[in-house]
Amino acid sequence: MPAMPFGHAFQSEWERHFTIVHWDQRLTGKTLCANGIETGLVLNDFAEDGVDLVRQLQQRFPGRPIGLVGHSWGTAVAIRMLQAAPELFAGYLAIGQVSDFLAAERYGYETVLAEARRRGAAALITSLNRFPNYPAGNSLSHASLSAVRAAEVKLGFGHYRKQSVMLKLLWLAFVSPDCRWRDLLTLANSKAQSACLDIALAELPQFVVRAAGVAIQCPVLMVGGAFDLFTPTPAAREFFETIHAPQKKLLEVVELAHFGPLEDAPLFNRIIIGEFLPMIVNHAASHDRSKV
Repeated sequence: MPAMPFGHAFQSEWERHFTIVHWDQRLTGKTLCANGIETGLVLNDFAEDGVDLVRQLQQRFPGRPIGLVGHSWGTAVAIRMLQAAPELFAGYLAIGQVSDFLAAERYGYETVLAEARRRGAAALITSLNRFPNYPAGNSLSHASLSAVRAAEVKLGFGHYRKQSVMLKLLWLAFVSPDCRWRDLLTLANSKAQSACLDIALAELPQFVVRAAGVAIQCPVLMVGGAFDLFTPTPAAREFFETIHAPQKKLLEVVELAHFGPLEDAPLFNRIIIGEFLPMIVNHAASHDRSKV
């Protein structure tokens, strides 16, 4: 799901310090409108698109350092971009970092099932019990992932403050100044959504094998929510420990789930402006000094 339809809800303060560039990946948003549904895509295709976009930004804004922000699936794309073209970036901010996908999904399943039992949520318990071995073997599917995510959202592990997070997202998209009706209709394109899910289910189980121990040449700031079961922070922390970077910091936020700045915009203003911006500026300055 692209962030552009919702950005107006949280990024106005960021725009005082950054030029914000949203990128609708293939199969989403404005790119889906332009290209239609494409087939045969893999993670590297998205990463190559991202690197190409950044090179265009370098030409348009010469001399300006570039900070890369990824959320959820976008963190998998971002890590691959950082591996492919490390020289392009002055900082990386991860929100809901993808890690060991299968271990994270099992952790999320067990946690949300335990919470459903604690609350006596009979319908959710029944739904989750259909997939007792999730995500092992052939139990990882559209149906099982959808059931787990629905339970997580219902019990506050998607958005910490709002169970009806999808209604909030739809309203924000409806009033977005950055999207046309044609763009917004892509949010309901079930064929594109299914294609995206197919790619995620094929690529994410292999992510940690390819990315653990990655060497990143710029500072890394990772934010994880204590209530995030989409990309659980304990699993993200384990991946974070394997990263090699000139500077890295992990922020674990107690009253936060998966949707980051949509849950707490003031918190992310402080993180983006107070922590991420100085990382970018200092790294760019040290890089410039090394050229002298």
